[in-house]
Amino acid sequence: MKGKLKRFLPVVMVLVMLCLVMSVTAPAKAATQAQAVQWCKDRVDSTVEYYHVNNYQCTDFVAKYADEVFGYVDFGKGRNAKDLISYQPGGGWRLIPGNGDIQPGDVFISTNSGPYGHTGVIVAPVSGSTVYVIDQNYGDTTKNIEFGLNKPDYPYEGVGQPPDGSGLRTLRINVHKYTVSNIAGVLRPPLTPDTPKPGDDGTTNWDFIEPVRHQRTVPDGYVGIYTAQDLDNMRNNLTGKYVLMNDIDLADWGNWEPIGDGNNYLPIV
Repeated sequence: MKGKLKRFLPVVMVLVMLCLVMSVTAPAKAATQAQAVQWCKDRVDSTVEYYHVNNYQCTDFVAKYADEVFGYVDFGKGRNAKDLISYQPGGGWRLIPGNGDIQPGDVFISTNSGPYGHTGVIVAPVSGSTVYVIDQNYGDTTKNIEFGLNKPDYPYEGVGQPPDGSGLRTLRINVHKYTVSNIAGVLRPPLTPDTPKPGDDGTTNWDFIEPVRHQRTVPDGYVGIYTAQDLDNMRNNLTGKYVLMNDIDLADWGNWEPIGDGNNYLPIV
């Protein structure tokens, strides 16, 4: 009996090790690109403490993102942001060096942002030399006006005072533009494709607090707004359902009268 146990023991140990590895590297959740970005936007103006090392670090935010959105928790406690560029992830995540392939949902890695680097989540496509990101513990900005938000700086929390003695430092989660050339690479999560709704063309506009899809056809029960006159006609039926189908320029309209009385709609001005 003892001989049989000795023969089976290595097999049992291998199976246990495989289960442990799979529990760390296999993502337990699925998310679309839009869902991943929305998770980040929902946390703007808050703080995340995940590893409980040095208080509210940028790596705390991306680790919380990976855990809650994808069920992946192995970024490594105490690892500096810049060290992620040599990190080999599992669970369907991929390390993509450089800044030529960046998309919403990626975790960006900067190796030249201070002595420890910086990281956060890409939340919009690259536009020229910049890209919108959401991150924690970045800079000493005084205002954040991106995505319709206007957030002041906050009293420094946690580990002493910043070097300039101002007593202010942005530890909270913010959304802002980041310079693409400062990105050394990205960690790409295992995103599932966004499923277009009937009538969608499959493209997404990321310039809103919640990403919206471009609509090709007017949904049943809605009135399409294609022109300035269509927009003006909305005042004739304030209980109707409308969908904007074109960019509308009111430069030649003259004096535009607000639509609505504040009860049915907020006035459109």
